[in-house]
Amino acid sequence: MALEEVSDARGAAVRQPPGSRRAGQDVGMRVLLAPTLSGDDAHGLAASSAHLVDAWSGAAPHDLVDLCALSDGGPGFATLVAARSDDVASRADLAADHADTWVAPGVLLVGGRGGTAYVDGSVGLRAGAGTAGLGKQLLAALSAAPSRVVLGMPGPDQVMSVPDAGWGLLGALGLGPTHGARDTPAGDLPEYPASVSRGGGGRGVSDIAGDVTAEDLGGLGAALARLGEVDLVGAAARDLPLLGLHGTSASAGESGTLSAADAQRLERTVGQLAHAVWEAVVSGQSPQPTGHASLLAPSQTAGTATRRLRDVTGLPGAGAGAGVGWLVALAGGRLLPGAAVHAEAVALAPRAAASDLVVTTLDHLDASTFHGSGAEQAATAAAAVGVPCVVVAGTSMMSRRESSAAGLSAVYVASEQPDPRRGRGDDQHGDLPDGGLADVLRRVARSWSPARSAR
Repeated sequence: MALEEVSDARGAAVRQPPGSRRAGQDVGMRVLLAPTLSGDDAHGLAASSAHLVDAWSGAAPHDLVDLCALSDGGPGFATLVAARSDDVASRADLAADHADTWVAPGVLLVGGRGGTAYVDGSVGLRAGAGTAGLGKQLLAALSAAPSRVVLGMPGPDQVMSVPDAGWGLLGALGLGPTHGARDTPAGDLPEYPASVSRGGGGRGVSDIAGDVTAEDLGGLGAALARLGEVDLVGAAARDLPLLGLHGTSASAGESGTLSAADAQRLERTVGQLAHAVWEAVVSGQSPQPTGHASLLAPSQTAGTATRRLRDVTGLPGAGAGAGVGWLVALAGGRLLPGAAVHAEAVALAPRAAASDLVVTTLDHLDASTFHGSGAEQAATAAAAVGVPCVVVAGTSMMSRRESSAAGLSAVYVASEQPDPRRGRGDDQHGDLPDGGLADVLRRVARSWSPARSAR
């Protein structure tokens, strides 16, 4: 849906549906509509956003609606960054010589050479072969010469992929006895060690002890150095660690990607693979990563190395993206909450400051789904400037006390009966049903819009 540019009382450029403000009509509120969306279908995401804008504008045509779709770093991460050029009427970084460019599937370059490349890791993970597809995306991003690469790393509940601790990613970057580092994502990938599954249901996963040799880890330093060439940011959709009861293997079992037995075996495999990679770096078999500051010290005792390994694999987000998060940290990158990274990319804070009301959405609202979500970022941005924030949810299990503590002024739900089949990882895209969030949005607009309520 095309949006026309108007200016509010402060002179701020806002976009709203054509015809939603009629001549001679009193201006209502400046509403920041910040839905949390997820999905690989760009057309579906756009249709969902337009449907929500239509719902509010139909009930309160006098309001100025600023659409700011949010992501948590999962599916649709880069697509929703690109959508900000449609959401915001005027931005200096969208000049002709700094236009957004799709350099590969799921890889968006913002600001041209020397700018920022946003990588939607869910696209690469869904290509199969573990994290190899994600590694090819990173190579494509690096070939565009950005100064920063932001890697969106989905959780196991969002993309069904067997975690491999980034082994496939390292292979794409040149790991292996016969493959050097490549400048393009083309070419065959070295095989995984036999004990690491390349995909599917994880069957046949066994202990990796003795399987990874020094020859297998050839080129490890160069591969990590490739990641250290830029300011690398891991935007984690989930803050799970690499290992442990709440790690990536255990979470893959909970999401149905693996059976409980396979998840236990994969936990040992991933742990031993991470240990082998770590030992190869700290023992001097591989050059230290260059570029940005690494977490590795020049000299460490074996005890210190073990402790530091646990520190890295236990970082929040180290297990995101099928386990590539810990490699981001190993290469000197930063692991950050994906929702916070995306909120900054779409300028959520200043847009909230220019609004009278912030409205966000979630499919299901409870303490766990709210934490780390775009809705939480919307509430935080609104609270920072004293603007009320309301949530429109399909279902909710959050009490009034919890919602008040979270900074929410009100919670509106489409159904009082939570659907146990729907969880945090479910995609929200396409047309919403008439009795769904869009219908609730109309009711909220009629309740909150002062021009409407004054009639």
